[in-house]
Amino acid sequence: MTYDQWKTKHPGRTKSERRALDLIGCGEFSPPVQARVLDRMVKDGLLVELPPLKMPFIGTLSMTVRQFEMPIPVHRQWREYCAALTDEDLRDITP
Repeated sequence: MTYDQWKTKHPGRTKSERRALDLIGCGEFSPPVQARVLDRMVKDGLLVELPPLKMPFIGTLSMTVRQFEMPIPVHRQWREYCAALTDEDLRDITP
């Protein structure tokens, strides 16, 4: 068996989904990704939407921030993917 045959795949299908999952997996609850991408990920079961966070802004203004987390099976697959990365794989990843 070659390395690519047993290597765990990233749970995200597109570059935007992979970026969102990487940020959420590292502790970011509201990744800077388009809302339609996040909505599709919630619909597909890759993310769970938490209750929105209402933050005070200036004076009487407030800002509502959407928050997300990964379900445990998705987080486990993401962790296995990250653990299997080699130095060569990390060179190919661009922020």
